[in-house]
Amino acid sequence: MDEKKISHRIRGRALQKLRLYWFMAKPLCVACEQRGKVSMATELDHIVPLHKGGTNEEPNLQGLCSECHDEKTRKDLGWRERITIGSDGWPIESYDYAEKKQSYEGGTKKV
Repeated sequence: MDEKKISHRIRGRALQKLRLYWFMAKPLCVACEQRGKVSMATELDHIVPLHKGGTNEEPNLQGLCSECHDEKTRKDLGWRERITIGSDGWPIESYDYAEKKQSYEGGTKKV
């Protein structure tokens, strides 16, 4: 039987020391930077999650803002996209959602 070796999650003082080092050296969210946006990283993220065989080594770590971390976590776990609800109680369709809806309907955009 082939068993995967799963890295244990860093916790406590060791995690706080690593976070301090990381955010002082690399304070910006990597995902936001790629989109041309500037925001502070608040979450230390594993690029390849520990439960999928990732490690606690530096090449597998990145700083993300809370919003980007939530989005990445949902994708890693296979959860669906979170829908934003407006003040009127109805869903707000994002550009990506509208594009997916159009491709699902299989037609051209109706004007």
